Amino acid sequence: MNPIKSPFKFLDSFTKEDKEIFFGRDKETEELYHKIFESKILLVYGVSGTGKSSLINCGLVSKFSESDWLPVNVRRGGNIVESLEKA
Repeated sequence: MNPIKSPFKFLDSFTKEDKEIFFGRDKETEELYHKIFESKILLVYGVSGTGKSSLINCGLVSKFSESDWLPVNVRRGGNIVESLEKA
């Protein structure tokens, strides 16, 4: 008997391995996917806890093969330039 897996991860973000339980962000995922091809860099910025990491690390990453995807995650911190250099 398989236990039912909860679709909620609370404070943890969704990853590619969670794509079967990740739902409700199809429109946003498609929009980001198309914007990727408009520029060499895509900045996703927003208030903490709004699902940015899940949208990218589960929704968007699932649309690419491993060889076509190089995510660089930057946490703003106190100085955005230093954060970019560190990433």
